[in-house]
Amino acid sequence: MQCNLSSTGSIDWFPDTGANQHVTPDLATLTTSEPYLGNDNLHVGDGKGLHISHLIHTKIYTQHRSFTLSNVLHVPAITKPQLSVQKFCLDNNVYFEFHPRVFYVKDLNTHEVLLSG
Repeated sequence: MQCNLSSTGSIDWFPDTGANQHVTPDLATLTTSEPYLGNDNLHVGDGKGLHISHLIHTKIYTQHRSFTLSNVLHVPAITKPQLSVQKFCLDNNVYFEFHPRVFYVKDLNTHEVLLSG
């Protein structure tokens, strides 16, 4: 499922319930980044380890509020930006509600719909 969320640039993030980190191949349209100095790789479904080049900190702005994306992994070899549902919920005090053809991101306290995709 695609969630049309944009930060400073225009990135379509793909919510992933199995991911524990946000990941993007795109560095140019995001706000703050720093080189990744660790030795870890991002391991994908086929077991391949992909190089992590930067850590990114950015925000997504919507008409309702802004959302924090911290420690986003910049992995040039990944094909689509993945949004970790768990991390996004914890960092922004929200929850996802999934239905057959749509999902909603809701405020944890008020249950107000903030995003849909």
